[in-house]
Amino acid sequence: MAQEKCKLQLVRILRQNKHRSPSTMLSWVECSPMPYSHRFSEIPFQMWKGDLYPVFKRLAATKPQEENSQPDSQPAMTTPTESVQCFGRKKTAVAVTHCKRGRGLIKINGCPIELVEPEILRFKAYEPVLLLGRQRFAGVDMRIRVKGGGHTSQIYAIRQSIAKALVAFYQKYVDEQSKKEIKDILVRYDRTLLVADPRRDELDVEMLWLTVVVEPLREMACPPASTTIPFGLDLDSSMAFAMSYSPHAALEGKLPSWVTQGINVTKKLQLPPSKHAWSSSAGLSAMDSTELNSQRRPFSIKLWPPSQNTRQMLVVRVTDNLTTNSIFTQKYGSLSKEEAEDNAKRIEDVAFAAANEHYEKEPDGDGSSAVQLYAKECSKLILEALKRGPTIRDEKEVLASDKASALPETVFDISKGVRSFIEVEEAEEILKPLKEPGNSYTKICFSNRSFGLEAAHVAEPILASIKDQLKEVDLSDFIAGRPEAEALEVMNIFSCALEGSILKSLNLSNNALGEKGVRAFGALLRSQSCLEELYLMNDGISEEAAEAVCELIPSTEKLKVLQFHNNMTGDKGALAISRVVKCSPVLQDFQCSSTRVGSEGGIALSKALETCIHLKKLDLRDNMFGKEAGVALSKALSKYAGLTEVYLSYLNLEDEGAMSIARALKESAPSLEVLDMAGNDITAEAAPTVAACIAEKQHLTKLNLAENELKDEGAIQISKVLEDGHLQLKEVDMSNNSLGRSGARVLAKVAAQKPEFKYLNIDGNFISDEGIDEVNELFEKFPDRLGSFDENDPEGGGDEDEEESGEGVDDEHELERKLENLEVNKEE
Repeated sequence: MAQEKCKLQLVRILRQNKHRSPSTMLSWVECSPMPYSHRFSEIPFQMWKGDLYPVFKRLAATKPQEENSQPDSQPAMTTPTESVQCFGRKKTAVAVTHCKRGRGLIKINGCPIELVEPEILRFKAYEPVLLLGRQRFAGVDMRIRVKGGGHTSQIYAIRQSIAKALVAFYQKYVDEQSKKEIKDILVRYDRTLLVADPRRDELDVEMLWLTVVVEPLREMACPPASTTIPFGLDLDSSMAFAMSYSPHAALEGKLPSWVTQGINVTKKLQLPPSKHAWSSSAGLSAMDSTELNSQRRPFSIKLWPPSQNTRQMLVVRVTDNLTTNSIFTQKYGSLSKEEAEDNAKRIEDVAFAAANEHYEKEPDGDGSSAVQLYAKECSKLILEALKRGPTIRDEKEVLASDKASALPETVFDISKGVRSFIEVEEAEEILKPLKEPGNSYTKICFSNRSFGLEAAHVAEPILASIKDQLKEVDLSDFIAGRPEAEALEVMNIFSCALEGSILKSLNLSNNALGEKGVRAFGALLRSQSCLEELYLMNDGISEEAAEAVCELIPSTEKLKVLQFHNNMTGDKGALAISRVVKCSPVLQDFQCSSTRVGSEGGIALSKALETCIHLKKLDLRDNMFGKEAGVALSKALSKYAGLTEVYLSYLNLEDEGAMSIARALKESAPSLEVLDMAGNDITAEAAPTVAACIAEKQHLTKLNLAENELKDEGAIQISKVLEDGHLQLKEVDMSNNSLGRSGARVLAKVAAQKPEFKYLNIDGNFISDEGIDEVNELFEKFPDRLGSFDENDPEGGGDEDEEESGEGVDDEHELERKLENLEVNKEE
């Protein structure tokens, strides 16, 4: 039955691409991007053996009625493919590994790994297999695409992508312990198997300036006045931020020689041996008795957030920038030392807050986008401060400022800086402010520091003494690297110390709790009846753990934020979570993304969400709902008048589920700002309904429909409704949608006309070279707003078919005809 189904899939594709040669079709199967590769994913390897031409010829000649040779048979039930995709990078080489359930096949650009040349580098690519053993790869297939760089760089990128893909697959589909064993083996052998770019332990302002400002400026020796700087900075802003590093160079009207010469500065920090060095893997699943590696080696850490030392360094440099003679201070005037210091602190605080908010909303792994925003905001505010000039403050303002500075601190945060174990002596020293009589702390954050048993005993009486004044407690990622028994005891100590406190917010994320961990916090959870925010992200919340959460929390009537991202909840766990949701009538922000919830759990959650009529943000991404759960979810969505953000990507909704949701959203959520429905197999058939929904959302700022099957027809219909209004639109992602030249051009033309627009992504499509030139021409004045075309396949389809059929001789006229005849049925 499976083989017959595969043959029928071949027949359908062959009829749509009769002009393609069998060799071209085969190359698509092995290494092309969507949409072709997934359609052949179930075809047995034996079908490709032997003489390909007779096979293709025979299948192409199959009569159409054979596709329905069993009219009485029921449609075959499909199960979601268990797969992950990971990248590996080395210099300019990029490798992408698609790993799924299989029988141990590993291919690189269509070639078995055993045949990779040269032979001396083949063993380097084979290192993950040699290290871990063939048995760990026996249950998966890996198909790797690599491009860019030289042979050596490609091999290093390949081996890294293989290692990362296997770790990700085991974490998502096997179990955490197996993943940890694999990761430990790889890291002990060579850390670069998993870490692309070892960095220093602090984000240095110089490096930030180099990566965000210097590299763009280096390309411009004498730029014209209209030159646009990447990341949305104008020339003055970029130079202003450059001055924070080298004001004298700016005064002389030139940049340092190492900038103009194009030298890329890269730095690595070798940390000294330390008993506090510890793995970044967090949680009970990582709690074993393995010795911590204290040997000298590069230490890798995320770019965001910067340490307090780094932030203070930036404040000092901004202060110098505002007071030192330069072309800008000569033009606008300089500030006094006192006023410059005040402005510098304010500038850094505002920039950090904006960047941190961006990182929390859209985390990107290493935090590079937050760094870019941090630099952008700093440079903009520096220039604004100079243009505003010195201010004269009256007595009232001085008194108000003094009064504000006299306000007591309310937040106690030890999460800044390098992650490390916290021992007894350090705990006694660092927690001293909490012991001061009359302190006003209402929020504590112990995240990013790992408490052992002795340190927990130090904290216990201190927390018990201030628990009545606390309103927010953040204990995320605070027992990482500890043995399981010790970690459970530490949790129990903190839980008992805080029992009886009346909290509004509780964050227990990134602790891999499982059921044991949840119950270790039982005393604290049972005493909370006024919680407004509860965070349990990346906590190993299984079915049993979800039941424990439901059992232990006495009341969620006041709950406004509930986040369960990245857990292994499953359908049965979702049933427990749905009971919590059903009892949360004022819920405003619900996240249950990447939790392995299927159709049954999705339907249960959807029904529970019908009671949450005040919802403003809904995130259910990366689950296996299916179209039935999508239809059920649409009933809940129709009741949300205040919804502003909805994330429904990778839910396997298909046309039926997507259309139901689009119809529901069309009649509700008038202030919707973010609509994310990527990766749901939505075709052009559903495009009119989706377009009709989008037409009603005039406040839309972000639209993500990537990795669907909308094609030119669907893209043109959606572009047409975006043309009218939608003045706040900032981002559109229509990548991997089988778009051709006409769809891409229409979409780009509409996006380029929006005043607030920031980014268009149409990569991974079948846009011809001429079409890409047309799109680039439309974004000629602001190229930073257009994504790359690295994954585009100009020979993949679309425009070629039109030209060969004789119907698209004049692409411009064809495009205009489609637009003129296009009407979206708003009553859909």
